[in-house]
Amino acid sequence: MPKVKSSMKDKIKLWLGNNLDTNFQFPSSTKDNKLFCKVYGKVVIKQIRNSIGNIDIWISVDETTDRLGRYIAHLVIGKLSSEEAGRPFLLALKQLDKTNSNTISRFINESLALLCPKGTEHKKVKGFVSDGASYMIKIEFYKNSLPNTPLPPEPVLTRWCTWIQAALFYAEHFDVLKQVVMSFEATDAQSIKKAQEFLNQANVKNELLYIKTHFKIIADAVEQLEIIGLKLNQSMETVEKVYTSLKNTPGMVCTW
Repeated sequence: MPKVKSSMKDKIKLWLGNNLDTNFQFPSSTKDNKLFCKVYGKVVIKQIRNSIGNIDIWISVDETTDRLGRYIAHLVIGKLSSEEAGRPFLLALKQLDKTNSNTISRFINESLALLCPKGTEHKKVKGFVSDGASYMIKIEFYKNSLPNTPLPPEPVLTRWCTWIQAALFYAEHFDVLKQVVMSFEATDAQSIKKAQEFLNQANVKNELLYIKTHFKIIADAVEQLEIIGLKLNQSMETVEKVYTSLKNTPGMVCTW
């Protein structure tokens, strides 16, 4: 990330002073500039939120591939007003591992959550524009087949807690997800065939339930330990609680 020129610091400080409620210390290194962008991003989101207000909105999602072959998704929003055309805002831009119904719908949900963490922004969306007809149809299929089931979580390779959370999701929704997957034609894709073979294995559901019963405490503990300002004695109590629970877990998996 490029450094901020010294000649621009006073102007940016003045701008931030007019848009932030607290005193902001300007970054002095390239590393600290990342913090600056994070704070600046919050300011922009606040401005978009204030501009939108309580008016209904339209959203437009687009995905493209840059010259390095990376999949980039954009979400643009705007007000639906009979009095004025309304200014569009680029709410989010994110690099995706791949573009399909799951990644795009998750990107939309996460982006709208920036406007309102409580999730009420979804009710304000009255118009949706996209050129991705194929994955939009798949999203509608998922919604119609599993109307009360949230989208599957996306595990992060380097974060073990996310893999446990994914296992908890599939343990809770195993039967309905299996029913949908088994309704697909196995000859349509090799991935469908492998998924159906995997779901038909007798031990899969039992192992997921085992993880949900005995390992959920790990995911809960990680979230607890990530709390900013957590006292040392509270952290130690959380770790000790996990240790005791796993030590008493039955089965070969948890042999100490």
